[in-house]
Amino acid sequence: MLFLFLSVEDSHISSAVHLDISYADWQNALLKLFFKDISEDGLQKIQTDPDDCSTWDGITRTRQIVTGVQYAHIDVGNFHLPSLPPTVQELFLNFCNQRFQLHTRSLPRRLQELLLPGNKIYGVMDLTTLPPQLEKVNMWNNLLTGPISLCHLPVHLILLELQGNRISQKVVWYDNIPETIHTIQLQYNYQTKIGKVLAVNPKKAVSPYVFFGMRRGSVQ
Repeated sequence: MLFLFLSVEDSHISSAVHLDISYADWQNALLKLFFKDISEDGLQKIQTDPDDCSTWDGITRTRQIVTGVQYAHIDVGNFHLPSLPPTVQELFLNFCNQRFQLHTRSLPRRLQELLLPGNKIYGVMDLTTLPPQLEKVNMWNNLLTGPISLCHLPVHLILLELQGNRISQKVVWYDNIPETIHTIQLQYNYQTKIGKVLAVNPKKAVSPYVFFGMRRGSVQ
């Protein structure tokens, strides 16, 4: 099957060109890939119409377009995030025992909320390639190791939570922190060891209270 998808705008498809597949079929094909590693028992718990994944429990649609995925406290296997439809704006996988390395460049570019707390997501999370419209990121209590950089964050970001991971870094640099930011939390216990948080340009330093959980003297 061949298709050419041109653009996505305001949670609906503004233009699509296809040769032998409808948008609904393409969206369903992506969701089947998203669920491809879920156990049979897990599928039985969430599927309604086996032929239309967009109707399954945990999937939110707006005018037949998938805009949200929400699961909590289920252990049914890994969800395949790179296969999510590009129209997804909310992704919540809370305490679902997910074990994979997160590649932020492969996330849906319309994503506004990324909440993946309480899993076993590991490796380095590149915060410089997050979807541009992201407003909330919650990755606390995973197995992320860093290093991390707080430069080039999404311009509408409000909340970034990375506490409870395994990041160990003497200095975390930041620059051009979004004006919308309310809280950046990097640590709260012994697992995450951040020495200092420093501005690349001291003239653009933000209030140390933005970095919740850090000692005031360690933020400049």
